[in-house]
Amino acid sequence: MAMQYVMLAALVASSSAFMSSTMSSRLTAKRVWTNKASYRVNAPAARKAAVPLRMASSTDAQYGKSFVVDAAEEHTATVIWLHGLGDSGKEWTKLASAISVPWAKFVFPTASRQPSTICEGATMNSWYDITGLGVKELRSDVEGIQKSIDHIHSLVKAEIESGTPSERIILGGFSQGGCVAIAAAMKFEQELGGVMAVSSWYPPCPSSSDALAANKKLPVMLCHGEVDPIAKVEWSRKAFEYLLDMDMPAEGNVYPGVGHEFTPAEVTDMKEFIQRNCPPT
Repeated sequence: MAMQYVMLAALVASSSAFMSSTMSSRLTAKRVWTNKASYRVNAPAARKAAVPLRMASSTDAQYGKSFVVDAAEEHTATVIWLHGLGDSGKEWTKLASAISVPWAKFVFPTASRQPSTICEGATMNSWYDITGLGVKELRSDVEGIQKSIDHIHSLVKAEIESGTPSERIILGGFSQGGCVAIAAAMKFEQELGGVMAVSSWYPPCPSSSDALAANKKLPVMLCHGEVDPIAKVEWSRKAFEYLLDMDMPAEGNVYPGVGHEFTPAEVTDMKEFIQRNCPPT
């Protein structure tokens, strides 16, 4: 029972799991499953002055506010990032400055508040209900997942309507947020720029037949701690193999010694993914 409580604490940790930058040096050997050729890493952009944070009201009253970090330069791409269980969009806004892609706007939506079965009915922000720590229980609430997919689609459509081309929009998320991000990206009716999932698992819905034609070649990046006690690294490996079987351009990174948490090395890989799939125009 004590071990289960430790694992629950890790599941709800989310943005508090940003690790010290001293970890990066020992993660340099972390790469990789990939079907892509090697690529050049662009030099980091010069650090910009902090960009003010603003809030945007949700179009769905069930969901919380989105927190927006506008592009430091001309806005030509958008990243929509989904938090994990019990967290909020606001707690992840520091990710925008950590990644530091000056042409990208970052949107951090907040999930709806609902009772969480895995947390003994406690009410918290959650993209869908999690009923247990097994792979089936982590993604059993298909109806809840679909509701969150619909909400994320509304955010994507709002970005398109404001002038951002769909192929310049990237989705991403941590833990259960990554699960929803993959499903939302594969089921969107217009081509997207890509999707990133960190310490996550494959959603129950998208198969080769579910993925809409516009995103059958969607770039996908999976990032996973090798000793994650919640989302087993084997699940990411299987997801990676499944995506390759669907002929999707997937890539995966494993981080030795890392659990259900977020590291500077993942920030670097995410930055490269954004630069390659939504480069400056």
